[in-house]
Amino acid sequence: MTRVLTIGGARFMGRFTVEEFRDRGDDVTLFTRGNTPIPFDEDDVGHVEGDRRDEAALRAATEAVDPDVVIDFAGFYPEDVRTALDVFSDIDTYVFVSSTSAYRLGSTVPIREGRTPLEPCSPEQAVDDTMESYGPRKAECDRLLLEADVDARIVRPTAIYGPYDPTGRLGYWIDRVRTHDRIVVPGGDYLIQGESPAVYGGRESDNCRITADAAQSGVSKSSAAWTSIPRHVSPYLFFTSFSRSYCSSSGTSM
Repeated sequence: MTRVLTIGGARFMGRFTVEEFRDRGDDVTLFTRGNTPIPFDEDDVGHVEGDRRDEAALRAATEAVDPDVVIDFAGFYPEDVRTALDVFSDIDTYVFVSSTSAYRLGSTVPIREGRTPLEPCSPEQAVDDTMESYGPRKAECDRLLLEADVDARIVRPTAIYGPYDPTGRLGYWIDRVRTHDRIVVPGGDYLIQGESPAVYGGRESDNCRITADAAQSGVSKSSAAWTSIPRHVSPYLFFTSFSRSYCSSSGTSM
């Protein structure tokens, strides 16, 4: 049985990843601030309350759980990763959940690890808390991990959907497709060399299964980054097709 400590894990992607580990028979403990109710029976999943930016609390949780694997869902700043590298230096495997936003805007598809550049990150961006700096911050976190002498794995999901999604993006698009003949899709920085945006149709459960696999596989750090960037898909056709399938399975008409 593998002892797993998740940083975050009660809300969306983390929730399903915890379920994936539990289905495999592993011993899982969540480390969260307690702002989101824990959706698991306390007899099945442990919980330690604390702030991941409180190094003493993070270290105490690590000592209490003594994990083999750490899954970090809540690393949003380079300083988060620096602290994690110190606290988790003796852990067998550290998995960092990054984002395809770490790749430089305008990069071509398909994105290739080792060839597609990451976003640069200035000192100002490294401590900024706006969405404009989200990609650069994630990119800097990745660079720190790839340069560190630890067994670190990086997963970079794109847009994901599924139950408990706090963004509401799935319901929004389904409603737009159901009620409008034509819809506006993202453009600007989301366009890649003037083509359609890359739209990921992956399910939340798929992302979480891959995250768990990354923790338990023999992936080397040099090839640790996982990215789900498919071929170009027309956003309108994708959302229309998906929404029709969704409505059909739920008994709702478009």
